[in-house]
Amino acid sequence: VQMGNAADTLILAPTYSIAGIVDGGTGEDMFVLGGEGEGTFDIGLVDMNGMAGASDRFVNFENFAKRGSGTWTLTGVTIDEFGNGISVEEGRLNLASDLQGINFSLSGGSLGGNGRAGDVVSTGGVIAPGNSIGTLTTGSLTLDAASVYEVEVDDTGASDLLVVNGSVALGGASLSVLETGDFTGDDPFNYLIIDNDADDDEPVRLPYANAQLHRRRRQ
Repeated sequence: VQMGNAADTLILAPTYSIAGIVDGGTGEDMFVLGGEGEGTFDIGLVDMNGMAGASDRFVNFENFAKRGSGTWTLTGVTIDEFGNGISVEEGRLNLASDLQGINFSLSGGSLGGNGRAGDVVSTGGVIAPGNSIGTLTTGSLTLDAASVYEVEVDDTGASDLLVVNGSVALGGASLSVLETGDFTGDDPFNYLIIDNDADDDEPVRLPYANAQLHRRRRQ
């Protein structure tokens, strides 16, 4: 499929089926994971640098976005630079592989999974590690006051964890805690929810009874 020379947009729904190669052509083209429901996508199928390899099925796309209310899971590996990063605008995007070379921007959608991302900047998005309780690893993390860090905790002491290899700027973001279990007893539960290697020890503050959540700076 040859899309032409304009600024084209290709939107895949979770039930997509495409045989052959889709070429975005020239222009500033957008590749979108969209639709409703749940889907899985191998990021190695996308060529972002105009040098299509044998496994590439979507070539000459300059931008990559997650839109729509559905949930997509990214698998696979890529050697492409993704210079414009990946934008998460709606729905949920789960990472299931190591994509530390790709930066992510959130402007309304949710980023989760147990994989690895590059730098993450959120302006009104949601960071929610794991698929249930799990660990998401990022480069630097920048949130704003409209963003939410969503953490699931249980009554065995397990919790979601965000491992940040870089600076952390919480920016007044909100913390949303999802409980699993009955949390009976008198002792408080202590959870590590952000593990950070940088020297910018900004505290996590939250109004949450019967729990103490901490951010630790790795030595």
